[in-house]
Amino acid sequence: LTTPAFTTTFGNGNGNPNIVPTAFLVDTCENMYVCGWGGALVAGATNATNMTNMPLTPNAYQSVSDGKDFYLIVIEKNANSLLYATYFGSNGSVGEHVDGGTSRFDKNGIVYEAICASCGGGTTTPTTAGVWSTTNQSANCNELGFKMEINLFQVQAQALANPAATGCKPLTVNFQNNSTNSTIYFWSFGTGNAADTSNLFQPTFTFIDTGTYNIMLVASNPTACIPNDTAYTTVVVFDSVVNANFSTVVNDYCDSVVVQFIGTSSGSATQFVWDYGDTQMGNGSFTTHTYYTPGTYTISLFAFDSTACNQFDTITQTITVGSRVDAGIAPGNFSGCAPLAVQFSDSGIGGLTYTWNFGDASAPSNQSSPLHTYNNPGVYTVTLIVCDPGSCNGCDTATSTITVLNAPPTAAFNPNPPTVNITTPILFQNQSSGATQYLWLFGDGDSSILVNPSHTYLHSGNYTACLIARNNGGCPDTACKLITINLIPVIDVPNAFSPNGDGQNDLLFAYGQDITSLVFRVFNRWGEKVFESTDINIGWDGTYKGVAQEMEAYAWTVSATFSNGTTFTKSGNVTLLR
Repeated sequence: LTTPAFTTTFGNGNGNPNIVPTAFLVDTCENMYVCGWGGALVAGATNATNMTNMPLTPNAYQSVSDGKDFYLIVIEKNANSLLYATYFGSNGSVGEHVDGGTSRFDKNGIVYEAICASCGGGTTTPTTAGVWSTTNQSANCNELGFKMEINLFQVQAQALANPAATGCKPLTVNFQNNSTNSTIYFWSFGTGNAADTSNLFQPTFTFIDTGTYNIMLVASNPTACIPNDTAYTTVVVFDSVVNANFSTVVNDYCDSVVVQFIGTSSGSATQFVWDYGDTQMGNGSFTTHTYYTPGTYTISLFAFDSTACNQFDTITQTITVGSRVDAGIAPGNFSGCAPLAVQFSDSGIGGLTYTWNFGDASAPSNQSSPLHTYNNPGVYTVTLIVCDPGSCNGCDTATSTITVLNAPPTAAFNPNPPTVNITTPILFQNQSSGATQYLWLFGDGDSSILVNPSHTYLHSGNYTACLIARNNGGCPDTACKLITINLIPVIDVPNAFSPNGDGQNDLLFAYGQDITSLVFRVFNRWGEKVFESTDINIGWDGTYKGVAQEMEAYAWTVSATFSNGTTFTKSGNVTLLR
């Protein structure tokens, strides 16, 4: 320490102290760092410093100061040049300073400072997004920590494998070089072969064999203070494959076949999906499935491994489910009226020969789908025997019940007359035979259960009248005939009525035929409406508001619409007599 290697000064040259130093560092490249703060803690203080017009570099983080900020300077090895200089602080606050904070400088050129910031309650000291607090939440100073990475000319190597560091052989890898401050590169691909190297910036290399390879990148720059740096990355090359396979254990119970599927796949399969060939699916290396229907089924096994070179493999095998006989009768339990013709068929499974017994002492049938007619009422048990010598159960039997009801009656009738021109009842003369119950449907919404009913049609038109005749056997018969109604549209009102309670002419009606709608009104001599009706079957009883009206003349009006769509309006007088 007796002889200085060099001396230098820095500052604004005003002959006074510029900063109060807080930290000093010589980094790994022998660059020198000095950090400190300027200004006064209180107005008029004798320890005030002047830090305006300090040396700055073009890439300074902050180039403007109110004279009460921090100042950071970096001087090259042997003080050959100014590498970096900047201010850091707020403008307009009492000032940033250190009177109990701390400084930590990393020899790799990273500056850490803990300072008193935004004193006087200010909030303008710079912060970055995402920090714990971006504002000063005290009334005076608040602790603020900042970090600056100077990154002055030191080689840093970084190597990545792109697109992936793992894969199946042969695996071609495009290596990515993210090194900084370097100009020369040496890659070793870790194969053990001295020739497997490269001096390219971002080389491509194909790995032929499986294994784990440690890739080395040496990045260099002869002019850097630390000229070399080494980075490593790993490439894994594999050759795992999936080979699907399975075996089966078949248990035939005749009514069903239970198959155990045992996965015997080789390789690295981790997932197994089964298609049993009958629309059903399963999972797992070992599974059991039951088949109920004879036939040949194609079973597929899909074996998966997302990390394998082929990822999945498929294998198919067939399973034959032996035939069995399962008899079934269609239409099953059935009923109908005599004579009853029934088309039988075998609705079961399998079978080569058929024996039908119809239960009515008739000869059996050997057809697969016979037609048989039952002429007499009764309940009959039908038996079907189906056989196949090659099936597991040989033969099977099914039964069903046929119920034959009494023969239906004969429905017949005669309308008298079948065509009318005035509103008059039509007599329906019942000519049925063998029936005990009757239901008449007149075609206009009305009905009757009388033997020989009469019915009046109120509107013109063609109506289909039907008779449903029944006997105690439950089998009906139906007869229908066309009724033609040609009514003459007409409406009128009498000229007198006598509401005296003698049962004769006690109500005043609007009379007519073929009327679909009407409005019938009655007025007294003062023009007051004493009655109104829209129903041709409702008439005036000679009272108004519950009081019998006087014997005198009353005016009336009637408006009607007929079934042919025409309308008619008429008015007149009626005399009330008592």
